[in-house]
Amino acid sequence: MSMELQESGVNGGSNPLSELTGSTVYTIDGTMVGTVECAVISFDENRATGLSITNCNSELFLDVPPKNVVIPFRWVRSIDDIVLVVPIEPEMIRV
Repeated sequence: MSMELQESGVNGGSNPLSELTGSTVYTIDGTMVGTVECAVISFDENRATGLSITNCNSELFLDVPPKNVVIPFRWVRSIDDIVLVVPIEPEMIRV
């Protein structure tokens, strides 16, 4: 049995989460954040709660281990060929 979870409401559309893998993530002011590795799913809420980001911009994430960073899905502003998120400020980052 295959189940395809979707997150709707971003740009008024609906995108299969599996299509986000490999997408480049930028802030809306043009700063490269990294690459989507996978979606973080809450099965209790039956929705995507975040995006796991790899190849992270080391200038944005100075005190974060070089592994993956999870961006909350509420930060996502647009999904198309790239993913756009709100500008990321140091005080927004929790280790």
